[in-house]
Amino acid sequence: MLQYAFNTPWDMQIFDGREKSVLRAAVADLLPKSVVERKKSPFPVSVDPTYAKVLRSELTELLDDPGAPAAALIDREGARAVLDDPESLANGWRSRANVEMLVQVNTWLRDYGIRLDI
Repeated sequence: MLQYAFNTPWDMQIFDGREKSVLRAAVADLLPKSVVERKKSPFPVSVDPTYAKVLRSELTELLDDPGAPAAALIDREGARAVLDDPESLANGWRSRANVEMLVQVNTWLRDYGIRLDI
């Protein structure tokens, strides 16, 4: 069933001009009207400016640690460009996704004792 839903042509998926039309129609009799008709909202992301500062700090620490497990994966020029631009991590989740992923991968590699031979 799920595969069928993913293969549904786009014009059918938005047959009433809204996102998730098929899903809305399928559950219309199961959910309150206010839920079925509410506007889609993106997943929650932090808008706290402190988060961007912490992320910048973690990226700086990662760049300064030549023994970091993910050191070989870092585009140092790109990372420095991010750090040189004070607004680079303040514009929502898309601007932070690469830095978050790098920090998370480094943490995972460190926590599990994995070393990369690149």
